[in-house]
Formats: sequence, structure tokens, C-alpha cells
Amino acid sequence: MKYDLTKNGRMTSKVINSLSYGILERIIDLLFGLTASIITVRYLGREEYGIINYIISIGSLINFINLAPETYLYKVYMELSKDKLNEYLSSYMLFSILKSSIIIILNLVIGIVLYIQFGDIAYLAIILINGLVYLFTSISAIFIVFLELNFNQQIITKIFIAAKLIRTLVICGLIIVPSLYLVVIADLLFALVQIILFFIAFRSKQLMKISANFKESIYILKESIYKYSIWTHFTGVITQIIYKIDPLILGVFSSMMVVGKYSIALNISNYFIIIFQVLQKNTNMALGNLNDNVESSRITLKFTIASVIIAIFQYIGFIFLGKYFLMLYVDNPIEIQLLYEYSLYIILGLSIFNAFRPLASYLTIKSNPKTFLLNTILPSGLMSVIFYIVGAKLYGALGVAIANVVTYSFAVILILCALKKSKFNIRSQESGGEVKNVG
Repeated sequence: MKYDLTKNGRMTSKVINSLSYGILERIIDLLFGLTASIITVRYLGREEYGIINYIISIGSLINFINLAPETYLYKVYMELSKDKLNEYLSSYMLFSILKSSIIIILNLVIGIVLYIQFGDIAYLAIILINGLVYLFTSISAIFIVFLELNFNQQIITKIFIAAKLIRTLVICGLIIVPSLYLVVIADLLFALVQIILFFIAFRSKQLMKISANFKESIYILKESIYKYSIWTHFTGVITQIIYKIDPLILGVFSSMMVVGKYSIALNISNYFIIIFQVLQKNTNMALGNLNDNVESSRITLKFTIASVIIAIFQYIGFIFLGKYFLMLYVDNPIEIQLLYEYSLYIILGLSIFNAFRPLASYLTIKSNPKTFLLNTILPSGLMSVIFYIVGAKLYGALGVAIANVVTYSFAVILILCALKKSKFNIRSQESGGEVKNVG
């Protein structure tokens, strides 16, 4: 069922309800995630912690082929009948299975190379398990997009909480058995539980019917990928590289011990992204159900203002309370001060970028995603690598942390330049004034 969000120029109760469940999901994620990360940092060795994050950085590069054609639904959802929608979803399901199989094979090759290089079977085992996680999460992502566009966030939230609880309980096992294998097994169970519960929910509620027609699937996939998803995919890939590649670059210039300490600060900073992920996701949902550009611009502006305000208060809160927060992870005062310095720069950079996430959603969904990728995201990604390399070579981990501020500031400048050239406007001609463009 599709909803009209333009009535009285306000978001409907469906959006507000979805936002509430989304925030609840992020709060639970914060609580469970905080518990799991504290246990992981305290009971897993710094070197093992560095290995896990090193492999995660490599995974961000493998993401290069992790296409998600289902994101095309944000663009065309309002135009599809129920039967046509089922054809699209079935096609995406088939594609996810084929894509994940390729990723698993790539992970196997990379794992063998890492095993030969480091002489540690852990590299091969972890990266193979990550391949299975990719398979499960890519299929779950299709269910999630469908549920988001139908404003069924409550189903997503309930499934997420169940899977997250199981993951956290497994992570608690580190207290008894401090092994990095337990961490990746927890991630695998999290992804597996999610996909099982999604299948159960869709079957019981008959939310969609999976039926594949190969010829039709090829056409749907070509349309979805070439018209939209390939551009948003590379936008996501480059964004994830910006987020996660710094430990990999730091590892070239520093020991795994240094990478492990830096990764603690980096992972702590992830908690300062959570609320912005909720806001951006709901921006996507609203834009996917809107055809009017003025209403799309107004809703985007509202989400942006909320993001800016939250980013400011969140960063101020860390300045005053950050050291107390870090005490949950480490006991050594010298290490606390070191992690605090790293975190100040990393979180400042993230705050700058997070404040303008809704604008990126507008430019992707309501503007030209190819232009946004080539003129904004690609230059940001290239410059981030340069900034991180220079920072790591000159000042080590602290230099990489500072490079986060430069990287994200540069990205925001390009986003604002792209918005100025777009059709973003918040006043209609019928409102009694000239159409107002942000340019």
C-alpha cells in the first residue's frame, strides 16, 4: 500500500510511526552494541582486535561488486502494481544469491593470499565467514527495502532486536573464551537469524509472493542497475571506503597494535552515526513515496535541520563526557587520553558529514544519481585516500584521525555545490512567491 505524504504539507503518522520504531531500533542497537564492544575490547587482545578490523577494511573493498538493485524501488515504487512489485522483488532475490556466490569466491582467494602472507589461518577463516554474512545480509536487504517503503518498520525492528540479542549473548562468551573466532561467529548468527525471521514474517503475513521468471528478471535487473542502482551502489561503496579504509592505510605505516588502538576509537565513533542513519533512512522512505519536488525538498530540509542540531549537541556531549565513556573500554589513563584524542577528531569529521546526510539522499533519489556519484562522491573518495595516506605517513594514528575532519569537510562542500545545481526548492509558485532554489 502506498501513502500520500503531501497532505497539509506534513509527514503523515505513518512516517512518524516508522521514525519512532527506527529510533527504538537504534537505541537497542546502541545498548547491545555497547555491551558487545566493551566486552570485545576488554577480553580480546589488541592484535586480534586489529586483525578483525583489518579484514573489515578489506571487506569494504570487496563491496565494490556488492550491487543492490533493490534500491531502485526508492525511485519507482509509486509506479509499480502489486504484481509488478513481486516480479521486481523476485528478480532481486535471484541476483543476490548469484552476487553473493561471487563474493564468497573472491573472499576465498583473498583469504588464501592473507594466509600465505601472515601465516595465520585466522585471516582465511574470518574472511570466508564474512562472505556468508554478505549472502544473508544481501537477501535481508531486499526484505528491508520493501518493508521500509510500506512503512512496516516495526517488523524490521522486532527482527533486528531478536538477532542482536543473540549476537550479544554469543559475544559475552568472550569472557570465558577470548577468541576472535567467537566474534565472527556472532556476526554470522546475527545475519542468519535475521534472514530466517524475515522469511517467516513474509510467509505468515503474505506480504509478497516470490516467483521468478528468468527472462523478465534479466530485463528488470538491467533496468534497475543501469538506470539507478549501479550509481547508488558505487556511491555507497566509496562512502564505505571513506568510513572504513583508514585502518587499512594505517596498517601500512604502523603495527597491528597501533591499528587495534585506533580501531577502538573508530568503532566508538560508530555510535555517533546511529541516529543519523535513522534520519537518512526515513528521508529515503519519505522521498520514495513522494512525486512532488517541492514537498520532497521541504521534507529533506526538515530532516537536515534536525541532523545539524543533533550533530552539534552530540559532539558537545562527547567533548565533556567522552573520557568517562572511554573508561568503559579501557582502564589505563594514558590509553584513555590517547583514544580520546583520536575520537575527538574522528567524531568531529563524522558529525560534519552526518549533519548533511539527508541532502545526499535527495541528490541520489530526486536528482541524477550518476552525476552525484561522478561529481561529488568519487572526488571525495579519491581525496580521502590521499588525506589518510598523508596523515598516516606524517603523524601515524593521530594523523589519520585528523584526516577524518579534512575528508568529511571536503565531502560536505561538494554535496552543497551539487545541491546548488539541483532542482531543490522549498517554495512553490502557488505559494505567492517566486520559486526558490537553494542556488
